[in-house]
Amino acid sequence: DGHYDRLVVICERAMVSQPEDYALMGDLGEAYLKTGGSEKAVAVFRKMTDMEPEDAMSYCRLGNALAALESFEEAEAAYERATAIEPTMAGAYYSRLSEVYRQAGHYDRAILALDRCIRENASEPVYHLLFGDIMVEKGDIAAAFIAYERAVKMKPGFTGAYFNRLGNTLVRFSHHEKAVTAFQKAITSEPDNPFYVLYLAGAHAALGQGDLARQAMEKSDALRK
Repeated sequence: DGHYDRLVVICERAMVSQPEDYALMGDLGEAYLKTGGSEKAVAVFRKMTDMEPEDAMSYCRLGNALAALESFEEAEAAYERATAIEPTMAGAYYSRLSEVYRQAGHYDRAILALDRCIRENASEPVYHLLFGDIMVEKGDIAAAFIAYERAVKMKPGFTGAYFNRLGNTLVRFSHHEKAVTAFQKAITSEPDNPFYVLYLAGAHAALGQGDLARQAMEKSDALRK
């Protein structure tokens, strides 16, 4: 990304005159990470943790950079340190680590990190949604629906929003038939929501179901009038 390449240059120049600027270091480390300079990012974030050993977020950043190098045990140790500093943030920190792993395709590690989140706060539906998203990426659609159903039981008022999210995730990974099911569940919960019906139309269209797509589109248009 050209933006981050430019940011690296800008931050490196600024560091010459401000070598101890903590915020600037953070920006430089993130820019390195975004441009594939994971080893440089690790060096920057290690320096930050030396400067401010009680800054939990710097340990999270260090963990992200270590994970990018596939130094998984060290990454998890960094997150453990962040959690020790701010125990009440354990769920948030481990969901962050899970997302880092998910984006890199390390699904089993992503699931283990989410398991830690769920142990910290089993009643937080977001963790179950994230678990469901990983299951979609792995192709285990049945497990994804189970995870989303679990989240819905925790917050029934978000049934439509949750299943709409699942539907869109399924579409993104070309599971259009299952997306139809998810959107239908969203519509059952909120029958007057035109956007859920519109997304259903898109899923039908992707399946080549022209008549059903057209009917859903017309219904969506009517709901918006």
